[in-house]
Amino acid sequence: MEAFPGGVAYLQSSLVFSFCNDVQASYFGRTVEEVVGKRLHDVAPNNPDFWRAIERVASTGEQFSQAALSVTWSDRQDEGEHVYLVSYIADFDSNGDVAGVFMTGFDVTQSILHDREVESGLRQRVKVLEETVKERDLLVGLVSHELRAPLTTIFGNAHLLLRRLDVMDVETRTQAISDIREEAERLNGLVENMLLMARAGIHEPVPTEPVLVGRTLDEVATEHYKRFSGRPVVVDVKPKGLMADGQPDYMKQVVQNLLSNAEKYSPGGEPISLRSRRRGNEVTVSILDRGSGVTASESEIIFQPFYRSDRTSMKVSGAGIGLAVCKLLVQAQSGRIWAQPRRGGGSVFSFTLPVVGKTPSLLFNAESDVRAVTLS
Repeated sequence: MEAFPGGVAYLQSSLVFSFCNDVQASYFGRTVEEVVGKRLHDVAPNNPDFWRAIERVASTGEQFSQAALSVTWSDRQDEGEHVYLVSYIADFDSNGDVAGVFMTGFDVTQSILHDREVESGLRQRVKVLEETVKERDLLVGLVSHELRAPLTTIFGNAHLLLRRLDVMDVETRTQAISDIREEAERLNGLVENMLLMARAGIHEPVPTEPVLVGRTLDEVATEHYKRFSGRPVVVDVKPKGLMADGQPDYMKQVVQNLLSNAEKYSPGGEPISLRSRRRGNEVTVSILDRGSGVTASESEIIFQPFYRSDRTSMKVSGAGIGLAVCKLLVQAQSGRIWAQPRRGGGSVFSFTLPVVGKTPSLLFNAESDVRAVTLS
């Protein structure tokens, strides 16, 4: 029996071990000498789930074959759960009475744990697929809705220009062309954000390089001013020459999205500020507005794909994609992003990127009064 690959033992009807091989003894956490001649209850104390089936076989002769038994040994609880494939077979004497019990067992804990891990992984994949399908269906609905509005405007104005160009006055013609341009820009921004969200969602490593923060903010502010000349945009970066370790296009897109978001929710004429400071090993960039603001409950969910605030969704159109894109792009550059209410009203959207170089660190205060370059 010592050649048997698993555990094997024989117990008398009184549940005293007459034989036990090394494997079975190791299951008990003991040596053979510590098992043979001892009662089952003494060898495996405080484990009634383990005793119960053996006691039933010894008293009734009932067969207990190829069953999975889960045991947490009371004297070795730090090892956690063990799972054994066990068989208990009654040994009958010449009178038909139970003389003892043959016991065999195989430790299948690792196999069971592996199967559980596989099962857990499969369940997680199913969950991800279900969420993906749900998001896809939601995206299809949102995109169809959001694309319809600009396409309708573009098509309507193009049709009007085609049919009545010769009789339209200059003001009407200019307005129609302006509407086409604005809706085309809106359409392009929506498509670009969806593509960026899809690419960033792949979670592939993004190559980074030193980026001059001031130059990026100036470029974004200048481009924004060309479209919204009535909006003062204040750019403030300290210290001069501040550099972040990022992906230039990703960083620019994040600032563009946040600035565009501030533009949509801010009252006309109210300045929007783009500020950046160094804090330790990070560069913090903030976009400050005097718009409708964010609540504490919205500060986390506002970056979820397709989220639209009940307070503002009826006032401002959108698909709820821009901020989700920002979060993905910032995380792809090893940064963080968050939103908070601004003192006096409005919002502060901030994100961080790793700093480059040994630029002196300054305390960051999003509300500090500083000199700035204003485009107005």
